[in-house]
Formats: sequence, structure tokens, C-alpha cells
Amino acid sequence: METIQTTSGHKEWSYKEFICFTLIYASYEDLDFSEDEEIFIKKKTSAETFEKMHKVFQDAGQYECLQMILDQKSRFFATETQKEDLLNILSQFFGADGEYSKLEKVLMGFLRNLL
Repeated sequence: METIQTTSGHKEWSYKEFICFTLIYASYEDLDFSEDEEIFIKKKTSAETFEKMHKVFQDAGQYECLQMILDQKSRFFATETQKEDLLNILSQFFGADGEYSKLEKVLMGFLRNLL
């Protein structure tokens, strides 16, 4: 399988791959990756993209995953509008399992400040 890596000297992701990876990252941050979350990601991107990006996620550490997301800032969320679009997708995602947990709310605040 082809290795997908970041822009810091590596291949660049498509927008769909970026969104998929970001949602996978967010799903694991609350320590409860649900089937509803997986379904949401696959509907938003595709099953093939999910499998590919899930492997990238599993092969990387937590800090590296966050860095991969931030490496894409200039491409996918450089403007305030792009940032809000990404945060809206994340907000929808956090409610996908029927619960917007405290941990997810904290993560949303963290990402809002970080991005």
C-alpha cells in the first residue's frame, strides 16, 4: 500500500483525505471510537479513503498526527471561512454518536484555538 504523508517533505493529501484524517484523529481523542463515528467518516469521504487514512493514523503517534493536520493549514484552513467550515464538520461529527461529550467539547475548544 502507498504511504500517504504530509507536506513537510512528503506527499500532499487531497481535501477528502485531510478531512478523513482529521475526523479519525478527533474520534480517538475522546477514547471512544464508535461505529456511528466510523459511518459518519465513511459517508463524508469514502470507505476506501477511511481505510487508507486510518492506516496512516495507526502508524503515527499522537503528536505526529496533530502535526500532520497542522502541516495542511495553509492548504485547507488558511482563511477564517475555511477554518469555520472545518470546525462545523467537526461539530457535526462530535454529535454523530448521539452524544457531544465533555471531552469532545474540550477538544473542540482546543482545535478552535489551535487552528
